[in-house]
Amino acid sequence: MASRSAEPLPFGLPATVEGQTVQSVDAFLASPPSDNREILVGGWLGLDLAACVKQDSPEGRLIPSCGYYYLRQGPSSGPTVRLTGPVGVTVMPDAGYAVVLHVHAHDALAASCKPEARPVCEQAAVLDSAVWTEPLQTYAPKPGSETFRYPASWRLISGYQSLDRDGPRINWVVGTGDFEFGCTRTASGGVSCRRPTAWTVPDDGVVVAWYSGAYSPAFSQSLPLGPSPAPGSTRVSLGGAACHGIGPGTCLPADMVESAAGFLLYFDGNKISVLEARWGPKNAELSRAQALALIASWRLTLPAGAKPSP
Repeated sequence: MASRSAEPLPFGLPATVEGQTVQSVDAFLASPPSDNREILVGGWLGLDLAACVKQDSPEGRLIPSCGYYYLRQGPSSGPTVRLTGPVGVTVMPDAGYAVVLHVHAHDALAASCKPEARPVCEQAAVLDSAVWTEPLQTYAPKPGSETFRYPASWRLISGYQSLDRDGPRINWVVGTGDFEFGCTRTASGGVSCRRPTAWTVPDDGVVVAWYSGAYSPAFSQSLPLGPSPAPGSTRVSLGGAACHGIGPGTCLPADMVESAAGFLLYFDGNKISVLEARWGPKNAELSRAQALALIASWRLTLPAGAKPSP
């Protein structure tokens, strides 16, 4: 979906789109619309994936209890407003990124809600369309293999790098800083890696890297110690809908350890392959949300019969 020009607000949200003022989620909730006119609301798009049986009733359609999009005030914090929409709204931006949406309240369907639910139905935010989206780009080195999306303001710092079949390897690095491999081939044909790998992360920047070779001195200092899962880690799955048996793709389990300055994902307990994000203290909330959105968009498709080896 093409982005439209607009004046920037904090975190890059536009103040206006095509001359129309954009409300924050907080403003929308504090002063709900009094009629069904379309208004613009900006925030960060999320998707609820909780399992439940949706009710095909006026209340179920206007106040869904699961499987709905929502809009958050900030990248990862603040009030949220639940979204519902007509069947015709089928194209949605990527969850986890900034958007501006056309919505309306006091939908005609609210008149069919039960009397006790009608006030809530009247204030339901009904999605009409997405009119502005945070500019994104797609990383897809080989057709039909690995893909993910990340902000257009980031750059591809490094693509695939490997000096030895069994040695350290970089799959990719993206962000707004820099990442130096730290490994070179020696005259004898071996690989020499300095300790540690050089990360350059600006105070307001972020770097996300997927690399392998955890037994190399170049990478070992970044890894959590102890058994898998490490204390304080969270078990996660990368691969989107494929992890729920829906659609093609590969699902990779990983353990996630997070701090105030970044997070670390290591795959299948082996600590050999690592996906790591680091960010600076300025705009930390935004950087974290962008890195998590990248992870949420990540997909890996392997040939039939192949096993994942991240």
